[in-house]
Amino acid sequence: MTQEPLEEKVSETREILESLLGKIKKEIEQEEKTQEIKEPVLEIDGLIIDETKTKIGRDFYGFFYTMWEAPEGIVNYTIYIIEKPTGTMGSWIWIKVNDFFVYSNRHKPNREEIENGAKYGINFVQQYLFRRENDERQLSGQDLSGTGIY
Repeated sequence: MTQEPLEEKVSETREILESLLGKIKKEIEQEEKTQEIKEPVLEIDGLIIDETKTKIGRDFYGFFYTMWEAPEGIVNYTIYIIEKPTGTMGSWIWIKVNDFFVYSNRHKPNREEIENGAKYGINFVQQYLFRRENDERQLSGQDLSGTGIY
């Protein structure tokens, strides 16, 4: 008699487990069907675009370009080097990352001054990119995500 109730419990347990396993398999199949298949996207990150007009601007761009090292892991940015000549007073140089100006300075036709300006420009761009990445990471964190219900 003790053998029969034990076998019944084993068979009942087996049926319950098989039923649960079947439900889990169905849920996984439905989940796989609803997930979108993402195609690889071709993106060109970290472009440095030269929008200079004079030797001062081209020298600045050359120094910037040769000294620039792209920060690891930071994507989705384009750097613009923009120049506005001012005649005898040199040139105004701006550095823009995407749509945000991060550097502005007037440069005279002095090689050392232009090179130092490019170094400062690189510093400003890197600080901006690190801050932007940090802000994006904080905004996507768990403490700021929610249902939108007040």
